[in-house]
Amino acid sequence: MLSLVSAAFMGGYFLLIKDLEQTRGQLSRERKQKEELQEELSQTQDQLIMVQAELEKTKNELSIVSQKLALAEEDNGKLLQAKKELEDKITLLAQEKQILEARLHSLKELKAAIRQVRLEIRQEQIKKYLARKKQQEEIDALKLARGNRGYLTKEGKSLYQSKLDIEVIPAN
Repeated sequence: MLSLVSAAFMGGYFLLIKDLEQTRGQLSRERKQKEELQEELSQTQDQLIMVQAELEKTKNELSIVSQKLALAEEDNGKLLQAKKELEDKITLLAQEKQILEARLHSLKELKAAIRQVRLEIRQEQIKKYLARKKQQEEIDALKLARGNRGYLTKEGKSLYQSKLDIEVIPAN
C-alpha cells in the first residue's frame, strides 16, 4: 500500500511538475505576448503622436485655405457684379447704336441729326464768343479804371500843345 500511495503520490507529483512547467511555459508566453503588446502599444502611441501632429498641420492648412477661399469668393462676387454692370452697359450701348443706325439710315432723320449737330456747333461758338466778350469787357473796365492819370492822348500823342516852344541850342 505504501507503494501504491507512493506511486499515487509520485504520479501526482509528476502531474504537479508537469502542470507547473505548463504554467511556467504559459507564463513565459504571456510575458512575451505582454512585451510584444507593450512594444506594439509604444509604436501605436508614436504613430498617434505623428498622426496628431499631422492633424494639427492639416488643420492649419485648412484654416489658411478657408481664408483664401473666403477672399476668392469675395473677389468672385465683386467680379460677377462688375461683369453684370458691364453687360448692362453693353446692352445699353447696343440699343443706343441701333437707334443711331436707324436715324442715320433714314434720310429725314439724317437731316434732323445734321441740323441738330449744326445747332450744337453754333451754340458752342456763341458761348465762346460771349466768354471772350465778357473777358474783354473786364479787361476794358480795368484799363478804364486805371486811366492815363489825367493826360489826354490820342493814338499815343498828347492833345495839349504847349504855348511856349523852348528850343535849346548847344553853344559851340
